[in-house]
Amino acid sequence: MKPTKSILSERTTTNFAGPRASGKIRCGTKVLTAAAKQNETAVKIYKDGLAQQRRASAIEKEITAATGLKNPMYPVNTQAFHLSIDDFVMPILPKVILDLYGETVNGARELRMFPVFFHSNELFDFFPHRFESNSGKDRYRSAFNDKGDRVCEVLPDLDPKKVAEQRRAGVKRLPPRDWTVRSLCDPRTCQQFQAGQCQFRGTLKFYIPGVVGLGVVAMETSSEYAAENIWSTLDQIRNTLGHIPNFNPKDPDKPVFYITKVQEERAYFDGEGKRKVGLQWVPRLVPAIDIASMLHQGRNLAQQIAPVAWLSQAPINHGAPEAATGRSAEVIDDDGATVSTDRISQLQSTLEEIFRTGGCSRELALRYLDHKYGFGWDKSVDLLGKAVEGITALTRYKENADVYLESRLLTVDYRIPQELFDVYAKHILGNWERSFPKMRDLIAHITQLFANSERQGILAMEAACAAMTQGAHC
Repeated sequence: MKPTKSILSERTTTNFAGPRASGKIRCGTKVLTAAAKQNETAVKIYKDGLAQQRRASAIEKEITAATGLKNPMYPVNTQAFHLSIDDFVMPILPKVILDLYGETVNGARELRMFPVFFHSNELFDFFPHRFESNSGKDRYRSAFNDKGDRVCEVLPDLDPKKVAEQRRAGVKRLPPRDWTVRSLCDPRTCQQFQAGQCQFRGTLKFYIPGVVGLGVVAMETSSEYAAENIWSTLDQIRNTLGHIPNFNPKDPDKPVFYITKVQEERAYFDGEGKRKVGLQWVPRLVPAIDIASMLHQGRNLAQQIAPVAWLSQAPINHGAPEAATGRSAEVIDDDGATVSTDRISQLQSTLEEIFRTGGCSRELALRYLDHKYGFGWDKSVDLLGKAVEGITALTRYKENADVYLESRLLTVDYRIPQELFDVYAKHILGNWERSFPKMRDLIAHITQLFANSERQGILAMEAACAAMTQGAHC
């Protein structure tokens, strides 16, 4: 019997930042100081580094090694985003992204806007963030305890005596250290935060159409203002539509979101503690979908996707008075048997109660039931009973319930022939139907595959099936 859990699956699912990104886009960069500009060697290394798309910190390190200059570069805020071959697993990807979405400015290609989409409805899945320290003697980070309070955790130093004892005993690994709670996390009174040792750090992860491979690209930010704006934009869209869309329903060939930069006033304090205001280029997430039209059509509202028969009945707990005879209404089910509407209403109420208590998305669950049982399942006592039983069992998976539902709706959302989907999914992931990590990988993979258009996605799947070993059929 194959194990349902493994060392690697546990590590990947409990990792704070989630899956590792295949590349990183930076919001800022560094340029030469006035003193470094007077050094010919520094200037040459800097220009060569830019031409080779090297990371600014790598260029700076090389300048220091060659010239002895300390801190030859300083950070600058720019309108463009910055890509380097040092930040990508595949060094060709920065050029690919610039060729696809860059624009020519003063004879050079710059990335000022690019399309993205996200693989999950849970914001923290692709936008992890916290307060943490990357400087100073000790390491700190913020976390939330079981009560929902934000606390400060500290990683204690290694005990030299324990290290020496282990070395004498022939133990090669260092003694384990566990994060311990120091206090509540309050940046307003935190000495490390006030000293700049602890900062807000967030990592936005997304897919860029046209980027091959795993395709997850990250953009880090230490700006609480920028992160809050991006988070609130996504949260508002999710609350309005019921989910975060990963395709443009009005024009499937066009993106859902763009990331760009806007210039805004930002207040800061100088070295003397005086408050100043200046303009800064900050990243901004811009929706490219027509939300008003989507609302008007009712295509994405969870409240409007309930089966039609439910909408014709009075709301739960607000039904019309019963007839004087006390006899309940009756309907004929699919088998021709007479069924009391009281039983149907009871099952519908039970299903609604399951949705209210949480565990899975009402929208996804109803779409899944429509797909699984077909039109009219809500009028069949037998199918309603199966729906209640199935959704109840599904809620035990907690945060993975929506992953299960979303993976089963891929063929519907992207109009993929079932036979093609079954063969392709098994080919790339094996037995994915019993593994939540594989379900997540499949959702992300199909989302990326269909990023440009439905036709291109289908053709790519068919081509992969055709290239399989002899004997596999699509």
